[in-house]
Amino acid sequence: MSAPPDRDNGLTQQEIDYLAGRAPDPEPEESRIERWRPGWLVAGLTFATFGLYLFIWGGVHWAEMKRQLKDDRMYPVWHALAIMTPIYGYFRLHANYRVMNELLDTTSSPIRTRPMLVIGTILMAHLLALMPIEDLLIQVLSLAAILGAISWILHHGQTGMNAYWDAKPSIKTSSQIRRWEKIVLFMGGFLWWMFLSALVFEMAT
Repeated sequence: MSAPPDRDNGLTQQEIDYLAGRAPDPEPEESRIERWRPGWLVAGLTFATFGLYLFIWGGVHWAEMKRQLKDDRMYPVWHALAIMTPIYGYFRLHANYRVMNELLDTTSSPIRTRPMLVIGTILMAHLLALMPIEDLLIQVLSLAAILGAISWILHHGQTGMNAYWDAKPSIKTSSQIRRWEKIVLFMGGFLWWMFLSALVFEMAT
């Protein structure tokens, strides 16, 4: 009768998984800390990046929902890139909020998102961006309106995600502002200050 295998072989479980060809999970699900983002943060990052944060948030949000649904068919990077695609991006953005409602349906939270209102808002923002405007002040006001619309879209979606986290007390969350977010907010604020200062100077001359 052969002796039982020696379990004290000096290898960690991750090393055993690696040698066996299994990819170890770098962060166990029970120890993962999800992001509870304040609404002002997503709005601030939208203005700080002049709207580019929409695509970052779309990918990150899709990844968060993918972990909750455990759906390997959800690809966050491709989803974020798809949002940038003309016409098709509307369908992907709608999917963001539709899936968000599916997650909220599994909780006792009364909060739901409004996908069609989101699409209507982004469509109006795009139409406003295409309008030919010659007056400099009107251009700035138009830009502010566009960024305000995008900010509302992300604020609306993040409100739904935060409601989901609140309804799942077993999931660890953190609302701490990360260093890169502070840097982006600072740099964005500086750019807006330079932009508005140049506008005031241009109008005064």
